[in-house]
Amino acid sequence: VRINRLEHYTKNNEIISSCKINNRIKQYVSCSFEYNDISLVLLEVESDNNDFATWIISSEKTISEEDIIKILEMRYSEQKQLDEIKVKYNNMSSLKFNTHRHAQINDENEHEEVLERWLLRLFIKIK
Repeated sequence: VRINRLEHYTKNNEIISSCKINNRIKQYVSCSFEYNDISLVLLEVESDNNDFATWIISSEKTISEEDIIKILEMRYSEQKQLDEIKVKYNNMSSLKFNTHRHAQINDENEHEEVLERWLLRLFIKIK
């Protein structure tokens, strides 16, 4: 199974990233930034059956698109469990892979507070 990165545009010219997995398009959003001299990529992947949807890839070096595709292929082409991928990449000094659950917002009045706690837990995982 080959994973292809696809880009589509909305009517407002906004880009939508997706990848074709098992002949089905799955959407994902990626965000790259630096935090404490560490390069980070957050992937929000369309998840299955309560799977971890936020994937965190970190490195002291720049993270390439090939690294991201390699992790997507391990998950969807090779059918590796996320824990297996964590073990493989967390033993490598150059790249780290972790996961984080979505923020569960049950009450719109607590929206900001829930997102702040989610972000704090995310940064703890990055350290």
